[in-house]
This record gives sequence, structure tokens and C-alpha cells, in this order.
Amino acid sequence: MFRRQYILKAALTCAFIAFLTPTAHADFASSQRWFNSMDEEDRSLLQSDLMLLGHYNALADSTFGNFTYRAIQAFQSSIGQSPTGVLTQRQEDLLRDSSTALYHELGFDIVEDARGRMAMLLPQKLLPSVSETRRGTAYTSADGSIRLETIRKPFADESYESLYRSLAATSATRKVSYKVLNSDKFVVSGTREDKLFYILINNTPGESAGFSVEWERSNNQVGAMVATFMASYSYPLAFAQPDSSATVATHQPEVTPQPAPQASPPATPPAPQSSSGTGFFVAEKGVLVTNHHVIDGCSAIDVVGYGPARLITSDEDVDLAVLQLRTAKAHPVAEIRAEAAQLGESVVALGFPLADILNSSLNMGTGIVSSETGFFGDETRFTTNVGIQPGNSGGPILDEYGRVLGVAVSKINDEALLAAMGTTAPNVGFAIKGEVVADYLSLFRLPEPSAEPEKPLSARELAELGRNFTVQITCDIAQSATSAPPAQSPVATNSFSPALPSGYRWVVLVSSSSIAGLPNLSRAVYPATTRIVLSESGSFGLVVGPFTEGFAETLLDDWKRNSTVPGDAYLSSGNRFIAFADGL
Repeated sequence: MFRRQYILKAALTCAFIAFLTPTAHADFASSQRWFNSMDEEDRSLLQSDLMLLGHYNALADSTFGNFTYRAIQAFQSSIGQSPTGVLTQRQEDLLRDSSTALYHELGFDIVEDARGRMAMLLPQKLLPSVSETRRGTAYTSADGSIRLETIRKPFADESYESLYRSLAATSATRKVSYKVLNSDKFVVSGTREDKLFYILINNTPGESAGFSVEWERSNNQVGAMVATFMASYSYPLAFAQPDSSATVATHQPEVTPQPAPQASPPATPPAPQSSSGTGFFVAEKGVLVTNHHVIDGCSAIDVVGYGPARLITSDEDVDLAVLQLRTAKAHPVAEIRAEAAQLGESVVALGFPLADILNSSLNMGTGIVSSETGFFGDETRFTTNVGIQPGNSGGPILDEYGRVLGVAVSKINDEALLAAMGTTAPNVGFAIKGEVVADYLSLFRLPEPSAEPEKPLSARELAELGRNFTVQITCDIAQSATSAPPAQSPVATNSFSPALPSGYRWVVLVSSSSIAGLPNLSRAVYPATTRIVLSESGSFGLVVGPFTEGFAETLLDDWKRNSTVPGDAYLSSGNRFIAFADGL
């Protein structure tokens, strides 16, 4: 289906362009001037659009050359227009609409492949079959005609140069038509028996990491496009979490032994700090669910209007917790939907956001499921455009029939959204999928699923229904007399360490005392590699990378020269960064 649609798409658009007037051919220089008049992001996007439609078979590097010139002409010819090399506005719109439709039909989405140590824009609908391999993960089309495989090989097994020699070797059944090696990466392409292949391997600290794409000749147009697109929009997860000994050696400065201090009177414990979130009842006798990070570190938990609660169980990885009222009271119970969230379906979020300024009143937001996966393609989450704010965490996301479709867990601002998806949009939040919640609660006696109502509920009806089982949770956080208060609470962090091996650097674009204070710079740099980090001092930084030190220096010099980034941007090994900050 994809191959047929891919080949015919340009031809099918011809009926819509009869109003376009052919113009005289432009020379290479005219095309170059037109192309270079766009900003860097638009130039790269244009190349990506041409690549998706099969006209451009080089990397999307925003640089004009013969490949770009011929691709523009090829697109114009494919829609029955004169190949001028300069697109009219209507031709640009047609190109964008056609490539965007194909992008979504093939299901491109960011996938972070931990086994292969690669982050990629992967066509998940085209390659739906996923399986583990010895060195990574394989993604295969339904008919088996296209196969993409991530590859990870430690230097202890084979050096980077040796792997290149192995993969660049020819045999009676394997012919190499193109190969190039440099210090950062190598590419090898050719044919194997009746199939074509493309291999890209990155030289990362301690290991080689990359991918290969192999496809049948009958599917050459799609296979070649996937290989080129993946090469443009993939990068290695070159940062690895150091072991405990390495962490201590890296982060702990040498300390000169000091005489033991004299005993002093015990300090008066400070007053507990408090935070709040949202939860909802899921079973009788006061059983309710919320996020783990809502109650993490709590010395006392209170359910507003119902009294104290105790923690039954929690899971940091899933970010869920089950509480129970210490004194059971009558209450309605929410129903958790068994079916997965569907792209585009309407949802309602209930919760108690920003309680300090909104006076702890229940708030409702409406929106849709904007993606069936979460941050970096997380299969346990879905994305919604409902406005999720601090305090919404743990609250129910309801479908149009009033059933719990998910649990609000985190939000992302424009800078972090650029890092994940390469675009900006308001109100991007993430929710734990209802089926994940149901599985986590499988040990509890949940209500039996009811029959689907005959018609959806109105927003007012959903608000009244949800009000009955949605509650505010407050948490007292006891702190020792010697501990410093958290810089921002709560902040969800991931498990990778930002500290880099020797020879690699982050480009630190800007720092701020809060995530909200970080400016939007990602559109001007590398959206797919932009991250937010938390430092030892409690401040946040917007960083790009990691890159090899030489490449990072070149990038930073170029960005400063063109005023793309602040003049005080700098390079860092990440030794003073303690975590990546994602979400609430």
C-alpha cells in the first residue's frame, strides 16, 4: 500500500495545479539565490520534503548543490510544471502538503532505541514489526521487503576501523557501490544478492553505534528514501550512565581531612514544606491512585475533604502510587477504560493545578489525544494538547463517556518540545495510558467495566461526573536541618547521566534558575539533540549535543558568529550536571 501510494502521490496532485503558469527555466545560480534566501531551518525542511517524495537522495544539510537543484526540478516536472529550479508559493504549498501527508501516513515518530543506542525518526507504520537482534533492534515492513536494524558494537569486540573494513568488504554475493570513512562516522551502501543496503555507523565513546537499511529492488524508491531520511534524522545516544565508581571519581573533589567538629546542640527541625497534586478513587474503602512523584518523600499525606491517607504501594518507573484513606468514607469510583487511546479522540483533564493561585478549586481542560505515544515515543504514555500544569499530576484524563483514559503525569514547554519533536505547540502534556494503569492496579478489586454509553456526555456532564471521584492530594515534605530545599519541586528526571566521556562536549546555550526562564533557541540549532539539564547548583541549562569536542567548537563558533546563540554560550563536559529535567 505504501509503495503504491508513494509512487502515485505526485501524479495524483496534478489535477490541482492547472492554475499554475509555467515559467522560463532558471539557471543554477538563480535557483541557488532563491534557496539561500530562506533561513537555515526552512532550507533543511525543503530538502526533507523533497526527500520524502523521492526526489532528493542526500542529507538534509540546508546546503545548496546539484542534488538540491535537480530535486527541485524533478518535483516541478513530476507535477507537470516547467523545471525552473525556483518554486512558486503554490508549488511550495503543494510540496509541503504532499510530504506532510506522506510523513503521517508512514507514521514517522521519534524512537529512542536503547539496545542500539540510537535516537531516530522512524516510519513506524511502514515498519510495524519489532524484534530484538544480537546487536540492537530490527524494524521490518509487513511484507518483509524493507528491514531497518540498529547496530551497536563495543570496541572491546571490534574497533571502529575494523568494523568499517568488515562492512566495506565485497564478496561474490555482496557488492559495495559507495563507501566513505571519517573520524565521526562511516557510510557503506551497495547490493547483497537481490537486495540493496545502506549502513551508517557512528564512532561514539567506547562503541560503534548506527543502523542498516535493507530493501528489495521492487521497493527501491521507498527503501532509498527511508535510508536517506534516517541518515538525516538520527543520532547516537553517545552519553552513557556511568557506574557508581566513575560517578564518585568524576563528581567528588578531593577533600583534605579536617579535625572532628565539636558537638553542638541539635538544630530545630524546619517546618515541613508542602506540595499538592491530584488523585482519583479507583476502588471502594478509600482506595485512590496518583503519581509516584506527587507523594515521593512525603511525611504526611492528606486527601482534601476526606482526611489523612496512607501509602499502599508506589512504583517510580511507572510513576504511579496507590493510597488509601485512613478513615474510609463513602465515595464514587472512576472507571478505567480498557481500550487504548485513539489519535484525535476528545479528552477532558480534571485536576487542581497551580493551587497557590487558583485557590484549590477543581479545574477542567478539554482537548484531544494528539499522539498515541509520549516523550521520545514512550509506549506507556500518550500525548494530549490539554493544558497540564503543576498540580494536575495524578489527575484523570477522561474520554467523552467519562471513563479514565489516562493519568496526567507531565508537561513540556516549547524548548523541551522542540527537543522531542522538532516543533512548537501550546499545551503539550503527557498521560500514563489507561491500560498501563489498569495493569498496575490488577491486584485491587476494581469495578467491572460497564457498557459504553449510547451517546457522549457534554463537557458539563463530564465535569459533574469527574468531580465526584477526583480529589486534591496535599503532601508535607519533612526536611532535615542540614538539607537544602529543592531548587524546583517536583522535577521529573531521566536515568541517563549528562556527564560525558573524554573527547565529547555539550554546547550550553543558556542557563536559568527555572525551566520557564529558558528561552526558545532550539529552532536555530539542533532540535533533535536539545535537552534541559539540572546542575549541582539547582539551576537549569538548555544544552545541545553531545558532539565530539572539535565539532562542538566549530558549531559554537559558527552560532556565535551568526548571533544564533548568546555570546556567553560555552562548552561543557557535563560533570556538574546531575540529571536531565523532563516534565513537571
